[in-house]
Amino acid sequence: MKKGTVGYLRKKTRFQILYTLFIALVSVALFLIGYFAAGSSKNLLTVVAVLGVLPGAKSLVTVVILLPYRSLAPCKAEAFSQCCPEGARTYGDMVFSSPERVMQLSFLCIVGNECVGLTEKEKQIEKITSYFTETMKKQGVSIHMKVYASEEEFQKRLRSLKPSEAPVPSELTDWIKAILV
Repeated sequence: MKKGTVGYLRKKTRFQILYTLFIALVSVALFLIGYFAAGSSKNLLTVVAVLGVLPGAKSLVTVVILLPYRSLAPCKAEAFSQCCPEGARTYGDMVFSSPERVMQLSFLCIVGNECVGLTEKEKQIEKITSYFTETMKKQGVSIHMKVYASEEEFQKRLRSLKPSEAPVPSELTDWIKAILV
């Protein structure tokens, strides 16, 4: 499943949990094999086991980042997509980090330079909006970003969007792909 698609967050979280457990089990098994074979923890397999913990720790960090966020229900995503005008770019299950914090957009619709997003956390609206607009401004792209916490208001805004002659800026889509966890 690709980043930015609905259901990605659920699958990514499950995969990361299983991967973390696998790495932990392999590391413990290698340590125990080395310990029982050599009669001491001072052997090469202990070093390999300790080095194996490093990717496991990195994976655990990803799990900790993703656990507080939930995937958007596919039926809701479909309803939101139906409200978007033709030619719009849509993204779902977006978890991304700025230098200050981790944020989530459940759904994002882009039409030309108009970006409309939905988040579950009302406290993040201002930060998400400024992060998107400031980052694009630094790249010389002007966008209008509006984020909602209410699904009703979000759908109402999506319905009011008109198809745009202007293409979605490639800098915006490339940047979105780059920031997603």
